[in-house]
Amino acid sequence: MGKTKTLLIDYAEPMKRKEIQAFYQSLIKLNESKQSAADVYFHKNKNLLINAYYEYEEVQIMNYQTQKRELLAQKELWSKKICGGCGSKLRLVDSSYGKFWGCPGFRDKSAEHITFPTNYGEIFASRYKNVKVRINAHWATDIIRMTNSSKDLKAAQLVRLYGEEGMGDLRKKYGYKSTLKSISGYVTAKKNSFREEIEITNALSEFFPKSKTQLGIRYRLKDEYEKVAIIDFVLSDDQVVYLIEIKRRIYDIQIEQLELYFALMDYIMKEADDDRDCKGLFMVYSEETYGFTIDEKYIAFESVRNKASKLALKSIFNKNAEIMGR
Repeated sequence: MGKTKTLLIDYAEPMKRKEIQAFYQSLIKLNESKQSAADVYFHKNKNLLINAYYEYEEVQIMNYQTQKRELLAQKELWSKKICGGCGSKLRLVDSSYGKFWGCPGFRDKSAEHITFPTNYGEIFASRYKNVKVRINAHWATDIIRMTNSSKDLKAAQLVRLYGEEGMGDLRKKYGYKSTLKSISGYVTAKKNSFREEIEITNALSEFFPKSKTQLGIRYRLKDEYEKVAIIDFVLSDDQVVYLIEIKRRIYDIQIEQLELYFALMDYIMKEADDDRDCKGLFMVYSEETYGFTIDEKYIAFESVRNKASKLALKSIFNKNAEIMGR
């Protein structure tokens, strides 16, 4: 990617450390306020939310019962060796792929014919044993969407409030890990990402005369309200400023975020008559992709972890920057 799309910026200015701390404190207070507001919303809409809980549970139970009936119907057909599509008697077929029970009328496309492997009895027993009421990890979020409560409730708040009403966590009720533990898994991942950011910034800071973590910028775009942007990591020397967004995995990369940060830094540098170059890049802690692909450029931390000079680092930064310069 080359230069970013133009953003109309009314103003942008770096924040002092005390301002950033005050900003984080305001987020904490806002979260506490939202907790109180969630309680008020729940009790105001108690009937709606409680009915949604039981309706959601009933749907999952009905799905469970349907799946059991379908499996038992298949077993009945298997036991009688009958095609459920046309009613014909199945015959044992010995093909180049192995033996199976097939319908002699399979060429008739007006019906959907059935085939069974010779060991279907074992397959049925395994499938039937594993039939259960399925409650996904996002059931509370699903209920929030069903009741149009997204602006007023978070999943963890709703689970807590249901508990206070004596209603069980649906996940635990049907033998799964508790919903709050699933949510806390995300919190743990966030804590791990902070540790990874520290490891990356410590490894790279020593090579540059100026470095800054968590650079806060107070800004306003044209026709919008004031906002705050926090850039993960900034490295600079007499020639160039590198804006580095640190991500745990490649699928966390958001190009719009880096484009905004670059535009804000470009604005600040112009206001200060700073004519150094500026580049934006993504640093990814783990390169595990799980088959996920992206178009954006990024740098795997492992590839720079043991670099012994600023020259070597700058060469990699310049080659792999997603935003190439001003």
